[in-house]
Amino acid sequence: MNDFFKKYFYFNRSEKNGILLFIPVILILFFIPSYLIYIRKPVKTDFSQYSKEIIAFEAALQNDSIQKAKKRFFPDFERVDRSVAENRLHPVLFDPNGLPAEKWIAMGLSAKQAKTILNFQKKGGKFYRKEDLKKIYGISESEYAVLEPFIAISKPAYEDETAHKTFVNSKFPEYKKTIIDINTADSLDLLEIRGVGPSFARRILRYRNKLGGFYAKEQLLEVFGMDSARFAQISEYCTLGNSPLQKINMNTAVVADLKKHPYFDYYLAKSIVDYRIIHGPYAKVEQLRYTPLVYEDLYKKIAPYLKIE
Repeated sequence: MNDFFKKYFYFNRSEKNGILLFIPVILILFFIPSYLIYIRKPVKTDFSQYSKEIIAFEAALQNDSIQKAKKRFFPDFERVDRSVAENRLHPVLFDPNGLPAEKWIAMGLSAKQAKTILNFQKKGGKFYRKEDLKKIYGISESEYAVLEPFIAISKPAYEDETAHKTFVNSKFPEYKKTIIDINTADSLDLLEIRGVGPSFARRILRYRNKLGGFYAKEQLLEVFGMDSARFAQISEYCTLGNSPLQKINMNTAVVADLKKHPYFDYYLAKSIVDYRIIHGPYAKVEQLRYTPLVYEDLYKKIAPYLKIE
């Protein structure tokens, strides 16, 4: 046993001195980190600015969430969507001054709205411009946008008819009142209508060709640039003859054929064609009521241009 320890654990004098010198070095290295931590002053980091930015960011997120929640769960019921107004209202040319309640209701307004308008007039109110109707409580922006093209406010009659006659000069004879069939007229015929110039004559003919003919004088309001005032001026000079409309065969037309007509967009045309593919050929035009996207007023608008063959 002694020989074993002597063999592996015996150190000579120089080795013992080296070990004694190395032990303090190890101890110093061991305690240096603790000493450095003790003597080093802690550095304080100011996080106040970051905290403010985090609070502001969280507040912005919360506000955005609240606004989205309001839009989702508390929609603005006062706003009437334009498409809803178009489906519900079916106006004709009218003068809002003195119009009875039944006429307002016939155009799609509610009894409450009609009553509000009549109360306004009973109190001495009068419509001088189209925009005055928009000021009536209960008439939304969307409803006004649908009604506006059909408003035709009559000008006040002359108080003294004889005074009006003094303006008639024998050198300038009165304009001859000519009634024109707008379905057969050419551009020269249309120029005979008082209030229609070359530009409007071309637009009317171009739109008539796209439609395939007019079935109502009110369709002139759809001509680009035509407003209710001009329409009121020229409508008495226009008439519709017995000329047949150009009709589209519902059983052979493809989407592209229907899209050429101003009353059909891609989705409506595709809906009509898809219904035919699924259910077979149409037996009558009235079946169009059962196709998606076709509501009653739209059916009345497009049915005259469709046929079954």
